Amino acid sequence: MNSEKAWAKLLRDRVVKNGKIIQYHIYSSLWSSIKNEYLVILENSIWLLGKGNNINFWNDCWCGQSLVAHYNIPDHINSFLTSSVSDYIHNGQWNIPFELQLNFPNHSNLVQQVTLPLEDQENSLQWKHSQAGELQLKEAYSFKHQQFQKLSWAKLIWNVDVPPSKSMFVW
Repeated sequence: MNSEKAWAKLLRDRVVKNGKIIQYHIYSSLWSSIKNEYLVILENSIWLLGKGNNINFWNDCWCGQSLVAHYNIPDHINSFLTSSVSDYIHNGQWNIPFELQLNFPNHSNLVQQVTLPLEDQENSLQWKHSQAGELQLKEAYSFKHQQFQKLSWAKLIWNVDVPPSKSMFVW
């Protein structure tokens, strides 16, 4: 999402439209593998605010978790919540409407914890599980590897003393 390498720009131009991934099929050897993990990547990432223009105020994770998750807003309403974070920033300060503060009293405290940048900069999607915030192959492998259960019996059947045909039968 942040890479400026040619392959990433090309893929991003083909599959990301208006800040969302496309829902129709395209032929791509890379995208078919990535699209299955895209939501996992977003759920484990957080936006660092810059201009806030392409970050959805309600649905994107920019203040710890998405606001729809924080306030348990029903799914059928999510698609109508289209405002960006930049809509709530004026002259480098948070500008939360009174009606919003009235309906969500702790909302101002939650939003005020997010620091606005002093200089005009681009938004940046950061991986939560790495020190540098970049999703590298090593971090992706470690993250996916910990999701699989360890099979203690696998080493018993897959070893040099057992013929592969017998191991396959037991498997």
